[in-house]
Amino acid sequence: DVVFYAFGGYNFRHTDAFAWSRDPGSDRNVDAIYPNGFDPRILSDITDKSIAAGVRTKVGAWDVDISNSWGSNRFHYFVDGTLNASLLEESPTRFDAGGFAFSQNTTGITFTRLFPRALEGVNVAFGAEYRIDNY
Repeated sequence: DVVFYAFGGYNFRHTDAFAWSRDPGSDRNVDAIYPNGFDPRILSDITDKSIAAGVRTKVGAWDVDISNSWGSNRFHYFVDGTLNASLLEESPTRFDAGGFAFSQNTTGITFTRLFPRALEGVNVAFGAEYRIDNY
């Protein structure tokens, strides 16, 4: 028997969270921009993706599983409703704060075999994987 399998996933999240408030008259505020103080917001876009595929078969008395899986994560965030107090009235109120990205690919092979008469059943398994990470 030869069995093929595959699965995967996709997830996107947009977040919106408040940071610490800045009071009017504070050194961290420019009253000309925010006379009543302000509540900065941290916005993020997060994307996760994954896919895996493989094949299971027998080679003699051994079960064999050969597979490959790939996944990635991207995180990008912004700060809105804020300012850079050192720029005074010239400060922007929205900043692109950057982000991070990661991906991983793993290829593997596994061999398993049950020896039913040894010690009332012994399962032997071994395999190997090759993985690539990118940041």
